[in-house]
Amino acid sequence: MAHRLVAALAFALLLTAGSAGAADPQHAPPTWVQLNAQQQSLLAPFAQEWDTMEPERRARLLALAKKYPTLSKEKQERIQQRLHHWATLSPEERAKARERWKKIQSLPPKEREALQQKWLEYDQLPEEHKDQLRSNPPQQK
Repeated sequence: MAHRLVAALAFALLLTAGSAGAADPQHAPPTWVQLNAQQQSLLAPFAQEWDTMEPERRARLLALAKKYPTLSKEKQERIQQRLHHWATLSPEERAKARERWKKIQSLPPKEREALQQKWLEYDQLPEEHKDQLRSNPPQQK
């Protein structure tokens, strides 16, 4: 379960990175049927809940879908994996990931940068090493 929360947290960070102006309160994001085929394909994990999602969340996902075609194939695959993973999380797991994200956002910039660097280092580890860390996580300070 810990690796699911780590992945969810990473995805939450991905969705929020550079999206400060993504939500326009003047215009509600489109409904599912109003999305184009490319958007529906990428955002398919959220099809069932799309029309009931908060407008800000839909706007962030749409901003991601807009940027998606310009990304490298590797980044596109990573985003697809994370979207599918996020969609499979329980409401409780999503809530925990969001809470951790809020805590990270409240950190001073230098601490946030250090945490981001640690995440990048973790993300570069071989899968077997990640599995080892997941099964025996380091103790929190």
